[in-house]
Amino acid sequence: MSQGFIKGACDAPFSQMLWIDFKPEVTMRIDKYLKNARLIKRRTVAKEACDQGRITVNSKVAKPGTEVFVGDEVIISFGNRKITLKITALEEHVKKEEAKELYEILSEEKIEAV
Repeated sequence: MSQGFIKGACDAPFSQMLWIDFKPEVTMRIDKYLKNARLIKRRTVAKEACDQGRITVNSKVAKPGTEVFVGDEVIISFGNRKITLKITALEEHVKKEEAKELYEILSEEKIEAV
């Protein structure tokens, strides 16, 4: 865990500085998140979807290594469907039954073939 300090005043001696612990915000790669949330079956398929520009995070096309945070909005376009979801949790390991708790579907639409 990272440590840092906040100095009370510029002229305060080192012994009077307030030490706090910084907890970095939890992040995860988008390809891993899509696999863990069981939105895409395999991480390699999630990587390919990112490489093809089918995944966007907060309105930006995502690369496989794009870091996602809780609260991010993800749009997945595959086949004739487009799903918009909000990330509600990030977990390294999740059971099949609990995978749906990692996101909230905001909209789902079918794209008609031209």
